[in-house]
Amino acid sequence: MITQKPLPQVSKQYKAQTRFLFYCHIKIKLPVVCHDFYFDELFAELERIDRWYNSYSEDSHISKINKNAGHFTEVDEFTIDLLQQVKQLSSYFQGAYDITSMPLLKLWGLHGNEVNKIPSLTEIEAAQQLVNYQNIQIEGNRVKIESGQEINTGSFLKAYAIYQILDKLKKDGITDAMINAGGSTIVGINDNEHPNWKVNVPNITENTDLFQLKLKNNCFSTSATNTHSNIIEGKEFGHIINATTSCPSSNYRVGLLTDSCFLGDVLATGLFAIPSNHFLVTLHKIQQDFKVEGFLINEQGGIISSENFPVKIDRL
Repeated sequence: MITQKPLPQVSKQYKAQTRFLFYCHIKIKLPVVCHDFYFDELFAELERIDRWYNSYSEDSHISKINKNAGHFTEVDEFTIDLLQQVKQLSSYFQGAYDITSMPLLKLWGLHGNEVNKIPSLTEIEAAQQLVNYQNIQIEGNRVKIESGQEINTGSFLKAYAIYQILDKLKKDGITDAMINAGGSTIVGINDNEHPNWKVNVPNITENTDLFQLKLKNNCFSTSATNTHSNIIEGKEFGHIINATTSCPSSNYRVGLLTDSCFLGDVLATGLFAIPSNHFLVTLHKIQQDFKVEGFLINEQGGIISSENFPVKIDRL
């Protein structure tokens, strides 16, 4: 009897391109059969969203809203949908996560400006008067914020753009791809031939990996103090403001697994902003509406994780 030897398994081949958008390096990895011009299409869409919806882009719809604070500004449907979704998600955090926190970010030197002393209570109270996402009014295709307010898209626009790209990939029949946006948003789509993407999550205090995740048609989103911070009077302050206290959050890191990178980035920022002892309670409320698992590392290095997070984290 003649038996045939099994053919060796051939690993799938991929190619990738990395470009700088949304103030980070975005890497897109696709099957090698995809044409190179397809990368151009994907990055062109990211560039379009960056130009027209980034609060830091001079001519964007969000910039026009900010410049016209105190009056209604006509915008497109994309802007309306974006702001409505963010406002809805903000409600989980009882004011701690607020996309109008720019006055507080500037006060604490977290917006490129230099601050040499910790703000006074009077300065904090004055800035806090301008912070309230519920003052964002939407009527039809018009948006109005209060005079002195400013919308900051930094916590959600990058992920929303990636979300749009993933939708395009799926519509174009791409069933196997990975996007890494600055390490804070890592999303994979998978098929039966390639059931998951292995992602090493680094320990940001040491040159080691904290753990390895397997992404399968989901996203890992993270917020951490090491990405942006400011040192005032010898103390380091993270870049995420708790808008209810008007001070930078003291948490160290949050990581979430979700089915949507946009959802993941907003929730990761919000859960980072709140006190660490509220993490599990708030996460449980979110889990009533969305599939999400995650962990938080607090200022002391204590680790809190949801019951079904797929990795046990017992060290920094």
